[in-house]
Amino acid sequence: MAGELKDAEWVKNSFLLPKHAVDAELSRRRLLSDAALKFTDTSLGGNFAINPPPQFTEYADLRIKGRFSASNGMGRAYSEGLDDYGQLVHFRFGVASFNSLTQFFGNFYDTESATLARTGRSSSAFYTIGKALGFVTTLPLQSVVLAGAAIRFAINKPTSRYYYLKPTMPLYWNAVNTIANGIATNKAIVPRVHIPGTTRSDDEAQYTMADVKRHSQVWGGIFRDDGGVDIYAMSNRAQRLADKNRELLNTVFENSTSRQDLREKLLEYYAEVGTLSDDGGSGIDVYLNRYMTTSAAKAESGETESSSEDAEPATYWSTMTDYMDFTVAEARDGADFATFRVDYSGPASESFSSQTRASDLEGTLNGMSSGMRNARFSFADGNVGDGLVTGLFEGAVRAVADIGTGLMDSVSIGGLAALAGRALVDLPKHWDGSTADLPRMQYNMELRTPYGNKLSQFMHLYIPLSMILAGALPISTGMQSYTSPFLCQAFCEGRAQTRLGLIDSVSITRGVGNMGFNKDKEPLGIDISFSVVDLSSILHMPIGGEMGVFDQLLQGAGSLVAGDTGINFVNALKKSTYDDDNSYTDYLAILGNLSASDQIYTSRRLAIRLSRMMANHKAWKSKSHFAQWSLSGWTGDIIKMFARPNDRFN
Repeated sequence: MAGELKDAEWVKNSFLLPKHAVDAELSRRRLLSDAALKFTDTSLGGNFAINPPPQFTEYADLRIKGRFSASNGMGRAYSEGLDDYGQLVHFRFGVASFNSLTQFFGNFYDTESATLARTGRSSSAFYTIGKALGFVTTLPLQSVVLAGAAIRFAINKPTSRYYYLKPTMPLYWNAVNTIANGIATNKAIVPRVHIPGTTRSDDEAQYTMADVKRHSQVWGGIFRDDGGVDIYAMSNRAQRLADKNRELLNTVFENSTSRQDLREKLLEYYAEVGTLSDDGGSGIDVYLNRYMTTSAAKAESGETESSSEDAEPATYWSTMTDYMDFTVAEARDGADFATFRVDYSGPASESFSSQTRASDLEGTLNGMSSGMRNARFSFADGNVGDGLVTGLFEGAVRAVADIGTGLMDSVSIGGLAALAGRALVDLPKHWDGSTADLPRMQYNMELRTPYGNKLSQFMHLYIPLSMILAGALPISTGMQSYTSPFLCQAFCEGRAQTRLGLIDSVSITRGVGNMGFNKDKEPLGIDISFSVVDLSSILHMPIGGEMGVFDQLLQGAGSLVAGDTGINFVNALKKSTYDDDNSYTDYLAILGNLSASDQIYTSRRLAIRLSRMMANHKAWKSKSHFAQWSLSGWTGDIIKMFARPNDRFN
């Protein structure tokens, strides 16, 4: 019929504005999804989290595959609804490494900070003079000390901790590889060696060498073509995707002639990817045309599905399995963390408490006074007789006692009379200790296999399980001996973290769900609960700010004149730039939603430290700070006596 209007035509112009009514840039942004900006997917090792939820079917949520990425891509709904809001926990495993006792005792305590914290005043001018003499005497060694501190900072080696975690991720991945290959062999995913004269079992015949080679092509070397699983290749696969994405994206930057040209090319790229079109088209017709290429649409039309799509992974992965690809990814810490996607852990809370106790002196004095009071009561308070001689004697004794009491009061030591049982002393309680109850690192993972076959079970259930077991089980030191599990660092951005922890409990429930096991008695779902204990949970704050070298010299000069000194500038430089992280800095990192990369890598750590130094420097030299500093101490108290009272309480 002439003039027939198809649904695909009127749908395009019935919602929002028609395409011809908006400019080209807005039209490009209309269907843009953050899935177009990602280089990860949900394949084995294709995501930094080892256990991302399976994606929706290809015809319900069409995948957006970036032109600059070798990944299979993500669907819009999955990317924006599940991937963006997943809670991740990043682990780095290692062993304990001890500082030398001289290093520990030389750095765990700072005299000036302790004096400032206990007395409210910094050290005396004479202390500064002595320290200056020591600095001048050891001046040739100061450059060596600073260089050593800089090297320790660069390699992330603490100076004041008794012991710390030394990362040994290759050992961890070796343990994961051992566990995973053991499970794969038992499940006959790895073809078993056939011994002549024996009969092959059904399990052994399920996966042949042809299947193994096909798995190797599809999964890019994670499944070796000669049998077995290469966990090492899986551990940095996401980083290799990132490297390839960055490499291809850099070509756009290099070929751009101006900032505007670069902006146009990037917008054009994102628009092309976002519309799921190979020719840059957009709209519902392109979306429907893309659907017609899916396996579901081909099945509906009776087409036979070709193997070209299945062969695609082998094409792009063949360029990413060279030694240099692995080396570059490893240099960028591609395998330096094990990341798990966990269930929402709920709100995070923390509490801090301090304990007090009565003074030992109060107990001693009151004990003596109570003893004397009981003695006085037992002897009728000295009233031993009623005769004239006895009365004169008692009067003389009281007179002498009153004279002594008056003499003591005149020299302000009358309180000693309390020891005779006349009173009890009341001394304030004092601090006895502090505790911090930081967010408990307790996590749950629900592992489900989207398909019932052994390979799907292995990838979605047993590889994540192997990674948890490798981090939590004690380590063998022989056939019948063992030692501690791996220590760990754990980062859950914005919720909790620890730099020295241990997975102290793991609970595994197999066969969950309405159909927990298949007919071969294999679980189709596994729930894992695990917790991490922080081995250093005391939280204490620094009382002094960080300043630069010039500020320390200036404050030191002013402090000498005022009879009150600040922290030595050399120690301040070392502590400001190269000091260790502790529970306090970790807690601020949680509150500031600091990423793990900002706390691990030297350049980012240094940038944050220097930024903090600059902020403290600006606050230190402010007029408000100098006003407070100049009116602190006894001189300020005298001046405040003649000032008008505070209006806060009026």
